[in-house]
Amino acid sequence: MNQKEKTGTKTNFLPWLLIVFVLVVVLGVSYWYYIKYVEPTGTMTLYPSSSTTVQISPSTSANLMVYTNTEFGFQLTLPDNWIGYTTSEKNEMDVVQRYIYFWVSTTDQAFSSDNKGYASPMLLTIYTPAGWDGVQAQEGPKPSLFGQTNNYIIGYSTWQDCPSDLCSKITSSDFKEIVKSFKAL
Repeated sequence: MNQKEKTGTKTNFLPWLLIVFVLVVVLGVSYWYYIKYVEPTGTMTLYPSSSTTVQISPSTSANLMVYTNTEFGFQLTLPDNWIGYTTSEKNEMDVVQRYIYFWVSTTDQAFSSDNKGYASPMLLTIYTPAGWDGVQAQEGPKPSLFGQTNNYIIGYSTWQDCPSDLCSKITSSDFKEIVKSFKAL
């Protein structure tokens, strides 16, 4: 009888061990899914990072805005139709050091975006020189060159689709002026 009790205890322990194992696997898969698919848009914040300052420039043209990024050592000027813009950043671990999204508010309710009520007309991508060379050597679409600092190369891309209220306000000539305004610090 003593032998039977020991066997019964081992049998009862096995289902509990299996339940704990399944629970750990389910929690692990859930965590992976959250990090991979949910958190990337959740981490995008609609305010400048600590390394970014936004200020109204005292230039001769009224309402021009200067975006300064001290971490990567550059600044650019945005036209007045970008008033109220904001940025969000996403870090990467491969050839890209950082994505910097520029957001402007939209009233187009039908426009779909990661940040409801905003559209991203421009994305800056910060590369190391080796990372930039690697991207340029690849097949397929490539970012355009925005500018270069001592340590980084900045690429850019513009929106493929724009909300109806902004398509005529933010045009290709705006992007050309922004690129011309680039200054390495």
